[in-house]
Amino acid sequence: MFLFGLGTIPLMIAVIYLGRFTKGNFRKNIQKAIPVFVFLLEFYLFKRFRFTLYIYFRTSFIFCGR
Repeated sequence: MFLFGLGTIPLMIAVIYLGRFTKGNFRKNIQKAIPVFVFLLEFYLFKRFRFTLYIYFRTSFIFCGR
């Protein structure tokens, strides 16, 4: 956990400082891209969850003899 924090803190600081230097069109493009990335992440996590449930129930039927 400590190593994760060591990598995360500098990244957050870099984002803060880079945010001050971005202007105009670049910032607008980033703001337009954020909902797309959120949707793609949501879709990926949903599909992974459904696949995990499928594997769980599939194996439980096999081991239960059904």
